[in-house]
Amino acid sequence: MFLLEHDTIKDFKTPLLVGGFGQSKYVQDRLRKEHSGLTLIVPEEPGLAALKGAILFGINPRQVASRVMTYTYGIGVYSVFDANKHPIEKKVLINDQWKVNDVFKIFVKASEEVSVDQEVTQNTVPFSSVSLCTMYRTFSENPEYTTDPECELLGQLKMKNEDNVPLEKQEHKITFMFGNTELLVKVYNTFNGAEKMISLDFLQ
Repeated sequence: MFLLEHDTIKDFKTPLLVGGFGQSKYVQDRLRKEHSGLTLIVPEEPGLAALKGAILFGINPRQVASRVMTYTYGIGVYSVFDANKHPIEKKVLINDQWKVNDVFKIFVKASEEVSVDQEVTQNTVPFSSVSLCTMYRTFSENPEYTTDPECELLGQLKMKNEDNVPLEKQEHKITFMFGNTELLVKVYNTFNGAEKMISLDFLQ
């Protein structure tokens, strides 16, 4: 019941127990004993309740209006190097500027409530003729680097930039679009209108 520690659902008092473990009298008794302030609801057939819910969701996904995120989602970026907070081993020289690589740029945090079809957009500036947008997730709510132990690489997109135009004028808009069981990530070059998209499965 660690979910009850999250601020978004700390006032939640009536859990619905479904699935295989939901029919276990031992599990039910332990929950009632250790969380006496909760009103535990156990349907007649907990295992079938989960199956029926999946079928209803397949027929009409709009029945689920939002979800509480299990993971923090974001991308890997370069940032200006700060000797006071960044490890020296991540210091790299790019276009005559000292940068720190593998910085985790957060789009949505674990335990945050996200509505279906919600979009989160952030801007980045390319520093080379080809940009590589790498998407990550982690259980941590505040990851610092994409190389942190729990970070998982989900996918990547390559975007070719214009060679005859200054890179700082080719800003990229990166959008995370949260669907029903998938996450769509779009990279859009504001200068030439080039666009690429990838679909990531929430259920994997």
